[in-house]
Parts: sequence; structure tokens; C-alpha cells
Amino acid sequence: MGENLISEHVALDLVEAKEGQISFLVPRENLLKSIRNKHWKPVFYNPIMEFNRDLSVVAIECHRKNVSRDIRVLDAMTGCGVRGIRYAVEVQNVAHVLLNDVQRTASELAIENVKRNNVGDRVEISRMDANSVLALNSAPDSRFDVIDLDPFGSPAPFMDSAVRASANKALMTLTATDLPPLCGIRPGAALRKYGGRPLRTEYCQEVGARLLIASLAAIAARHDMGIDVKLAHSTDHYIRIYAMVRHGSKIASQALDRLGYIAHCFCCSNREWSSRLFNIGTDCKICGQRYAFAGPVWLGNLYDKKFCDNMLQIVATKKLGKKSRVIRLLKMVLNDVDYIPTYHRIDRLCDRYQIPTPKPECVVEELRTLGYVASLTHFHGYGIRTEAGPKILMQILRELSQKTHSQQIDL
Repeated sequence: MGENLISEHVALDLVEAKEGQISFLVPRENLLKSIRNKHWKPVFYNPIMEFNRDLSVVAIECHRKNVSRDIRVLDAMTGCGVRGIRYAVEVQNVAHVLLNDVQRTASELAIENVKRNNVGDRVEISRMDANSVLALNSAPDSRFDVIDLDPFGSPAPFMDSAVRASANKALMTLTATDLPPLCGIRPGAALRKYGGRPLRTEYCQEVGARLLIASLAAIAARHDMGIDVKLAHSTDHYIRIYAMVRHGSKIASQALDRLGYIAHCFCCSNREWSSRLFNIGTDCKICGQRYAFAGPVWLGNLYDKKFCDNMLQIVATKKLGKKSRVIRLLKMVLNDVDYIPTYHRIDRLCDRYQIPTPKPECVVEELRTLGYVASLTHFHGYGIRTEAGPKILMQILRELSQKTHSQQIDL
């Protein structure tokens, strides 16, 4: 049996759903329709984002242990309240959670779900524009230890306010679902929103993540704050960033020193990167063709390996619907040599030269045997991150393909 909630002349057919350790009411249509249905706007609850919320619960628990204090959390665009309520229930020592949504119907549904999970003593609900609630909590004695920005679209309009409302060593979590700008399909929009140019390449998701981080670092620096990236990943239809915001002009300058540019050759797939644009040059050093550039982007690490290792240990203690997927992501992150910006899509390279695509694991093993640093990456199933250049990589791909072909003939 569904329940009804009537607000502003809108009647909602509500059903009970469960996620993590909580149960909640949600509009029935949100459980029946996919995010890919263009006629559906996920105002209240998006079931596809359960993995996102599972990972966030683990990350915030890890952060709380690192700071060793009770924490205050803001879920700035809460919808029906699932994300923030899960933080209150599933993360230890959360002293206060503020759930905010500008829509009356959403905030009223969040109130019902707070009551349903008996967390009214620690969870507060407001109905304001996200920037307004962030601005009201920007004074030093009212800032948050965790700020979660999970908008439908770009977090860019809220990032400045979020930085100002961040306590020292606060955890900032950002979701960006506007992949066309970040991945280079709409470069003009990326320049307006994030202050940098993307690159439409086979590794565009990583460039998008680095562009988003660079924008956050630049905004934080204006307020004499720096960032330490704890985890960045691209999953499904979004990019998600977890970064610690630290106060201090020196820390802000150190973060800005990690910004730079990526040059890509669309002719031979060579790429370079540098913190100074004029250190790269305009032409490819291998084939002489003109480079395309992305930046400024974050050239620092995408993962804090110690933080992610601690997350992996915490996962074992949690009841998560997407637990195996969370573990798989964290294990890939821990093995990723992310200090090498960009990766190669071996399926693309093999298609270009019309050879069979070998298993990525075999390519990584062969590169390591030859003395090169190499790893898989979560950004793509055929992605190989390595210090070896495209010529070396193509030579290995040809050799592995010939070996596989010979074995098939022998059989």
C-alpha cells in the first residue's frame, strides 16, 4: 500500500524503500523509471546513485576517524533526505546533520523520513536555496565538517559558498553530472563553469575529474584555503570528488602548484603535461603535429592511498547494498599509478591498427616485465596507465596479439 503526501496541490504516491540501514518513503515513479528516461526529473530519489551514497558513507566514516571528533554534516540538496539520514544512522559520532532542499514537497518528505528513522534529535531540516544555507553557516563558529554537494547537473554555482562554509580539515564531496562540458563535448560551457578547457579524448573522464578538482582548488585559494584530494572517480553518468579543505595561505599556494596543462596529439596519441604551459611547446615531439591542450587541470594525485586503504577496511564493517562494487573500486584505486596523468585505451589503439585487443592485465604484466611502471585504472575497463610512450605500447600490443593468434592456430 502506498502512502499519500499532499503539498502545494501535488499528490505523491509514496512507497517504502530500503537502503543501507534505513527505510524511507519515496515516490513510486522514482523506483520504476531510469535516469536515462529524459522525461523523468529525479527530484526526490535516484536509485542508480545507491553506489554513490554507499561510498560516501564509508568516506565520511573514514574522515571522521581521521579528525577524531564529532562532526557536523550538511546535505545541501537533500531531496527526500536519504543521503543525510544515512550519514546520521550509519556514520559513528555524527553530532548534527542539516538536510536542506529548496522545494517544499521535498523538505516535507524529508521530515517524514527523519521521523521514520528516529533521528530527529540529530537531524535538522531547512528549506532554502543551497547557496543561502551555505552563506548562513560561513561564520567560523558555524562551519561544517562535511559538506555534500550532489546537484542534478553542475556543482559549480555552489562551490564558492561551500568553501566558505567549510571548517578547517573539512571533507568536501562534489558530484558533477554535467559530463558534456567536463568531457570536452561543450568546451565553452566548461570554460565558463570551471575556468578551464577540457579535452575530448579517450581519457576525457579523467581530464574532467582533474578539471573539476582544479576549479575547486582555485576557488579555495581565493579564501586562503587549500585542498588535499582523497578520492576522485568517474562512475556511470557522473564524476565524484572527495577533498579535504585546509585553511592557510601556504597550503593554498601548495595546491595551486599542482595545477597545470595536458597536451595531447591526436595523430600519434602522444601526450605531455607540465605545470607551466610554455614548458611543453606547441608541436608533438614524436610526429610534429600540433598539440591540443587541456587546462588548467589538477596534476596532483587523484587518490590518497592511505585514506582509500582505511576506507577498504571500514567497508567490511558496513551493511551496503553495493558493497562488492565499492570494494572493487577501492582495490583498483589502490593499484592505480595515478601520479601519471592520463591513460591509454588499448581497445582504441588496436582498432586503429586493426589488430585483436589483448587482455589489459596481460599488457600491464608485459610492461612491468620490461621495466615500465603500469597499472589498470577504474576510469575505463581497457585503460592502461603507463610511463611507456605510445610506440612502446603499440609494439607490445602487436606482440601480444601475434602470440594470441599463434596460440589459437596451434589449438
